[in-house]
Amino acid sequence: MPEGKAEFPEISEDHKIHRMSRLAKGAADTNPPPEGPGSGRGPSGRPGAAAPAGVFLLALAVRLIVSGDLSAVVLWASPQLDARENLVWATALAGGDFRWPSPPTHGPTYPLFLAGLLRLFGGSLFAVRAAQAALGGATVILVTLLGARLFGRRAGILAGILLAVCGPVALVDVALWEEGLLLFLLVASLFILESRPTPLPAAVAGLLLGLASASRPTALLYVLGAATAILFLRDRPKRLLSAGALVLAASAVLVPAVVLSSRASGHFVFVRSFGAINVWIGNDPAGGGVQNARPNGAWDRLAAEPYRSGVTPGGEERYFAGRALARAAADPAGQLRVLLSKAVWLTQAEEPRDNHSFAFFRAGSLLLRLLPGFGLLAALAVAGLPGLHRDRSLPLLPAVFLAAGAVPPLVALAGLRYRIPVDPFLALFAGLGAAALLSAALEDRWRDFARPAFLAAAALGAAHLRTHAPSHLFAEELALTGSSLIETNRPREAEEVLRKAMEADPRSGLPWELLAQLRLKEGRAAEARELLSKSLALDPDSRTAHLSFGQAAEALGDEPGALSAYRKAASISPLFFPARFRLGELLLDRGDFAAAASELALAASAAPSEADPLLLLAKARAAEGRLAEAVAAARRGAALAPERADVWLFLGTLSGTAADLPTLRESIERARPLVGDEAPPLVLLVARRQRLEGNPDAAFATLSELLRRHPESALAAEALLAAAREAGRESEARALLDPLRPR
Repeated sequence: MPEGKAEFPEISEDHKIHRMSRLAKGAADTNPPPEGPGSGRGPSGRPGAAAPAGVFLLALAVRLIVSGDLSAVVLWASPQLDARENLVWATALAGGDFRWPSPPTHGPTYPLFLAGLLRLFGGSLFAVRAAQAALGGATVILVTLLGARLFGRRAGILAGILLAVCGPVALVDVALWEEGLLLFLLVASLFILESRPTPLPAAVAGLLLGLASASRPTALLYVLGAATAILFLRDRPKRLLSAGALVLAASAVLVPAVVLSSRASGHFVFVRSFGAINVWIGNDPAGGGVQNARPNGAWDRLAAEPYRSGVTPGGEERYFAGRALARAAADPAGQLRVLLSKAVWLTQAEEPRDNHSFAFFRAGSLLLRLLPGFGLLAALAVAGLPGLHRDRSLPLLPAVFLAAGAVPPLVALAGLRYRIPVDPFLALFAGLGAAALLSAALEDRWRDFARPAFLAAAALGAAHLRTHAPSHLFAEELALTGSSLIETNRPREAEEVLRKAMEADPRSGLPWELLAQLRLKEGRAAEARELLSKSLALDPDSRTAHLSFGQAAEALGDEPGALSAYRKAASISPLFFPARFRLGELLLDRGDFAAAASELALAASAAPSEADPLLLLAKARAAEGRLAEAVAAARRGAALAPERADVWLFLGTLSGTAADLPTLRESIERARPLVGDEAPPLVLLVARRQRLEGNPDAAFATLSELLRRHPESALAAEALLAAAREAGRESEARALLDPLRPR
């Protein structure tokens, strides 16, 4: 049976719209509806301006109130986890630092968008969230117009209202997560394609879907689904060209994102890392499809498992994907159970925790507690099924977008942010069901009302069969709140909330670890070490707890204890940069240059965008007498931090010692505008260059002038004697230096 609008190629566009609107009205006639004053319908079946404007204002008000309510929640004002990572990257971008994080845990679309808002509003998160609330309102308008186009004016307005007051969507729209922007991009692309899926609009929709995919790679499903659906619109003579334009436009955005992420990581990354690990977690029969590897130890050990198994960076995705497939093959019954579990979660009103708990934020906002959620959307969408069946016309593109949104929570994890892309497309069908119920009630057609009402009630009840108890235990959110309070220098409040976290979950080591970090910040290292011992007894696999234990040991002068703690952290997570870096520093200070170089090389591979481990590696190699390797490491560090004068001066010193004249010349030229011509370190490099060029007399003159300005410089005196020996002017040099020596 033909699908979507393609089954009506011979019918006028206005008549198609009317036929779809019958689903909401329950009307039996097939005459085109009246238009003009008093009809309640704008041109082409669209609602007039008043209805979308009203729905927008409702959505905006809901989001602003929710954000205002949550402003008193510390974890909202000072975010952690994904929101913090987005904010850190966006802040760097807003400040002109366009380096990619390594590894990139997020796609670039939202951080770039957030950076623009931060620049526009002077860093005000209140203004940023207000702008995001307006963007959420724009998403609601598009859903309203889409619903009206597909199912009639009343269904469109009700779809917009339902999305405007959907609690999870309202929260996501004003959180510092990528999903609010993602929803807008997805809905806008569908709106464009439903308007006119010809090549140019399809290309614009492709650009939007490319931006969505550069935010969350799972949005590639929408690109493939939309392109395939366009090919089935048989009344479109240019459908092949339109599908191609959509794919090419999406690729034009997606490919550069992949290239930049891969370059920052030093290996291929499809936009962002940590994709396959979530497939592994979400298909664990023991976990039932929800996130069960929470901070700290469980996640630390799991995320580093590939490296402990000998996998090099870049092989993590293949490792976890392969393990997930092998587990499914070995235990097909378990795989089936977990898939069924996720299918049930997909239909539930409950929002299992994937990042933070939705229930935690709901408890912090009166309005959010009152707003309906996914359950109402699902129930009303089910109520619209009789109308869809009667009219035999399931709109193809919206159905494809709805299905594409359902795939990630089925394939990967069940959770709020994984399922949220379903909501705006489900709202379209919920608007249809709500309109059918409302029309039947207003027109006293109670027989027509009974069936969809029964279906809605049954679906609403079925949506409340399951709850996720861990998502209502807020020990993790309380502990992270304590972390935010520590960072914002509110120690007394931090300790109070961390004590509450300990009471909420006595089995969690995280609050003990964070309290120890507070003690370290206060300079109370002995207490910190005691608290960390308790934390590690509860969670022995926390790499950050071992790192903090090492820092406490260092502060207490226990160098062997610090080395042991850092090594333990590195054994849990072999590419844990802070542990490798501190190990390298300590070993370098102890004079164990070979061991230091080994640790610093690992630190550099763990953080390929960081210059400091490379500079220390160069220092260790130089101390070993391996000058060529030292210069190479320092040169890589200079490429990562070209704005740092100390890096170029260090590279110049090494290259001068290694007699690498081209590198020395480059170092001088790069350092000169950063420090000025008369800076003593630069003058020393110039003198060294002159000596390597075979002009010791020029070096002698340069160093003599430097000593006249800085007679206390021992390095200049030593270099002067070396130049004098080469020039045969030792007696002259000693005569110059004797008056400068202290009496």
